[in-house]
Amino acid sequence: RRRVLQRRRRVHPHLESLERELGVDGRPRRPVLRRVREWVARGRARDRGAAVGRVGMHVLSKHCAATPKLQLLELRGSSIGHMGAAMLARGLELHPSLTHLGIARNGIDTPALTAILQALRASPLRYLDLEWNGVDNAGAAAVAKFLASDECELRTVSLERNDIRPSGAASIAKALATNATLRNLNLGFNRIGNGGAVAIAEALCGDGNGTLLTLNLTQNDIGAE
Repeated sequence: RRRVLQRRRRVHPHLESLERELGVDGRPRRPVLRRVREWVARGRARDRGAAVGRVGMHVLSKHCAATPKLQLLELRGSSIGHMGAAMLARGLELHPSLTHLGIARNGIDTPALTAILQALRASPLRYLDLEWNGVDNAGAAAVAKFLASDECELRTVSLERNDIRPSGAASIAKALATNATLRNLNLGFNRIGNGGAVAIAEALCGDGNGTLLTLNLTQNDIGAE
């Protein structure tokens, strides 16, 4: 029995630490490597609310990079952090099929977000959830650059509850003026103010954008002036 366990550790040297990191209520999940392979084989990966962390992201990014089938990746509230997001970016680079990416509530900083968006340039991404990540003006500018690219196919973007100010909203507004795919934009609970709201309104009133159907600007320090 001891020899069998030793062989298993040599095959999967990080298995025990992965199970501890991903355990719920003290009970380990299925072995993470097997679960990730099952996710990718189905082309859909959902792990909402699980503490995936950096080690889990290392495993997931390797399998994403090696498998062209993944279409949906939902990691809301998975505690991947900046380093986990950077690993994810490396795994998604040149990934041809991802259409849905949900990475809300993960503490992702602007450099990691920029790397993820850069990695997704060749993907037909249609849904992007970045809520509760502390996205600032620089992060908003990175999203705007992605929206303005000729390859962009995004239909829905959620940036709710971040730290986007007027200049960040202005960057997004500039992208909206030329983007021809976006239908739903959620900027609720930021701090874009009157300046950001005016910039977005002017972009939408121009001749460039004719696709946006829903816009959420709730709780954004927008006054009556």
